[in-house]
Amino acid sequence: MEPDAIKIKVIGIGNAGLNICESLIERQNTNIEIYAADTDKNKLNKTKITNKIILGTSLNGSGTGGDPKLGAQAAEESSEQISQIIDDCNMLIIVSGFGGGTGTGASETIAKLARNKNILTLAIITLPMADIVGKRKLELANNYLEKLTQCVNSYMVIDNNRMLQQNAELPMYQAVKMANVAVETTIDVIDDIISNVSDLNIDFSDVKSALINGGKIVVASGKSQNGDKVANAFEAARDSSSFIDKPTSFATLLTNCTVDTKISYADILELRKKIIEEYQLPEDIDGKFGIDYKEHEDSRDDYLKFSYILTQGNHNSSTSYIINNNMDLSQIIDDEITNAFNSYDSSDSINKNIDKLPEF
Repeated sequence: MEPDAIKIKVIGIGNAGLNICESLIERQNTNIEIYAADTDKNKLNKTKITNKIILGTSLNGSGTGGDPKLGAQAAEESSEQISQIIDDCNMLIIVSGFGGGTGTGASETIAKLARNKNILTLAIITLPMADIVGKRKLELANNYLEKLTQCVNSYMVIDNNRMLQQNAELPMYQAVKMANVAVETTIDVIDDIISNVSDLNIDFSDVKSALINGGKIVVASGKSQNGDKVANAFEAARDSSSFIDKPTSFATLLTNCTVDTKISYADILELRKKIIEEYQLPEDIDGKFGIDYKEHEDSRDDYLKFSYILTQGNHNSSTSYIINNNMDLSQIIDDEITNAFNSYDSSDSINKNIDKLPEF
């Protein structure tokens, strides 16, 4: 499948979903279309998102009053319009907060519409702040989250309680914006993979293979310049995902790197080792490794930007990590990395094929 044939649609549902997705519209992701869906007509009128879906004819744009059942009903009433919107996409990303009625109730309904069309679906959900809204609200959110997970291929949970506790001294407005960053990172990582043809390439097929039975996932990204670039980039990635709820086990690891031509084989292996140790992954975890070389410039001696997608996998199926006459995946990944470095033994090849480093 060619990158320009891939279409990803993001639907921000409810107040939190709209707020988060508004931060995406200025990023100009090539393959991404963003939609706002809400039962509150006033909120839709104020959003900067141009593609708008007013949910529910019976509510007359007045909202749900925090009732998830009304959110589900509204999505059902607008199901024909939603079906037409998602009909031509290769992947649907649902973004919503589970602290009110629209996002909590409508997300499952929209996910079912995508499932009936066999559309790869990822849900990114924020949980409410129990310290503010109370434990009963959080329990209700978790109940609806459990139902949603049965309708999507993969899902990521942003724990607002953990996020605010970790950043308790920050202004609250600034702290809650960190959820936006987690969603932006996820969208950017997926868009980068499907938009760029790298020297050692990961493409949409790899993303789809990982996410189709992905379960709970973690997505993170970090970058560093000079110094101990591997440690610094990894620390940045780890910190950026510290409030994402993590599963107890993982089945797949996709790693994508943008590096200058001074990066060493040892650096790449060290990066992979840090990911494995941080998440206690099996050495032979199923995965794919991508590398994109960028041109070295004197103003930035060393450069490393990397991202990873970790998936829980399907607990109902047994995953085999051994293929091709008992050759394990970790050896295959090592061989792929070695081949990528071998292809750049010639300085002529480097000068001919690499792009300039991206700006920080």
